[in-house]
Amino acid sequence: MDLGIQKVEALDAGHFVRVEWEDGSESRYPCVWLRDNCQCPHCFLRSARARKLVFEDLDVNIVVKEIALADRKKISITWPDEHASEYEAEWLKKRCFSEEARAEMQKDLFLP
Repeated sequence: MDLGIQKVEALDAGHFVRVEWEDGSESRYPCVWLRDNCQCPHCFLRSARARKLVFEDLDVNIVVKEIALADRKKISITWPDEHASEYEAEWLKKRCFSEEARAEMQKDLFLP
């Protein structure tokens, strides 16, 4: 899957991020979900494929402070506490909340 991002914007007073894909489709991501799934070394331990962010430290009302699109392949978000997160287009597309993406993820998670 080599789908680029056409446009990215914050919606609903910064509580959601809308990604417009090059094929014309769009995906919406809750900011609390994005912050909880930050992939930076401070928040995510790659070797264990696990979050390091403690649930109690997660602000469930978090909003985007700044959002930017980098070379159509990833988005960058700065949060109110100045923490910065980056999300690759392929990672986002695989985890969008569409029926198709959810079915694919379930196949990956529940292999016999």
